Amino acid sequence: MDEWRRIRLALIIILDGVLIASQQIHRPTLRYVQMLDDVDAFLEFPWGRESFLHTVRCMKPPKFEKGNPVDSPVDMLVLKLKQETFRLTGFPLALQFTRFQSHTHVAL
Repeated sequence: MDEWRRIRLALIIILDGVLIASQQIHRPTLRYVQMLDDVDAFLEFPWGRESFLHTVRCMKPPKFEKGNPVDSPVDMLVLKLKQETFRLTGFPLALQFTRFQSHTHVAL
């Protein structure tokens, strides 16, 4: 495989598989693959912010449930948070690092 193709493949795997993961079975996001036409611009893109926004988006109260509008998004969020498990997409490890760092600064 050509080097330019291997680099692009590695970048999309890291991006869609780690930084902005949303599914267990990884499928490249078409928008991100198209951005690889310009690797320099791709590398300059604020991926940390994109990952953070993706992670926060899954924590917001849902507006729709199974295609139907939700009457009370807050009540729906409360129900979801009472579940035994919660699927957090994006790169939640960054939030854990932030929490750990803020905790260690307080302890000092």
